Amino acid sequence: MAVVGNIEETTASVVLDQGLWMGTKNDSTAWLSGIAGVSAGQAEGGLKMMILDVACAAASTITTVNLATTNITGVSGTTCYAILGVHNMSGGFEMPTLVHIAAGIPTFTTAAATAGDTHRITILYA
Repeated sequence: MAVVGNIEETTASVVLDQGLWMGTKNDSTAWLSGIAGVSAGQAEGGLKMMILDVACAAASTITTVNLATTNITGVSGTTCYAILGVHNMSGGFEMPTLVHIAAGIPTFTTAAATAGDTHRITILYA
């Protein structure tokens, strides 16, 4: 099992990966060919919302989710633009801290006594 950035990448699970409609590029005529020019909800090179479950190997540790890795099945973008939430899904009340984006990579610190807990991360990315 590959542990990179305190997450077990091979057990990470994409819960939702959905393109968001945010308009078309300047001078685009794609909107002429269908419902606002989108196919199955995908905007032209647009922003996506993803919900990702990751198992964190260690507690009280800086945790990163590198979207550019090929070890997380289903991730189709490389850069995080906003973190909408990080929640501990393992039944504990210990919430992560210092949630931020560093060079396009979602980053947070796991709480004490959360080694092995699954965290659900909701982000906007492309």
